[in-house]
Amino acid sequence: MADAIASSDRVFLGCLSLIIIVLVNAVQVPIDSEHTGCPGVRLTPRLGWLSAYQVILTVVIVPILVAILTSLVAWFMAHRAVCPLTNAPRLQRDFIADANHELRTLLTALSSKVQILEYRLRREPGPPPSSVCGMR
Repeated sequence: MADAIASSDRVFLGCLSLIIIVLVNAVQVPIDSEHTGCPGVRLTPRLGWLSAYQVILTVVIVPILVAILTSLVAWFMAHRAVCPLTNAPRLQRDFIADANHELRTLLTALSSKVQILEYRLRREPGPPPSSVCGMR
């Protein structure tokens, strides 16, 4: 259990480090005061300005939406995986009842045949054969 927790902590820290590295490499804060354009963070020159709204959208809102979507997909898949397990006890009871019925039918038929054979052997004089004595 401790290994699983430590492993999940490592994955979390790795993802967090990756996000920080991407943001640090993509965003440059203007140092000189000559920039009087729209307020925000200056990206590399070819990309232009990145507003605070875009940063919040990219860093906060999109991951939350992805987490919610992933949770919904995981719930749906778990529900589909567990659904057959809810039907298993009913299917097992039905199978046992059907097998019980089939076996009782067969045993009843064999028992009636043995009774008929015993009846016929009692009508004949002499001891019954040894093979018939242990049938019941």
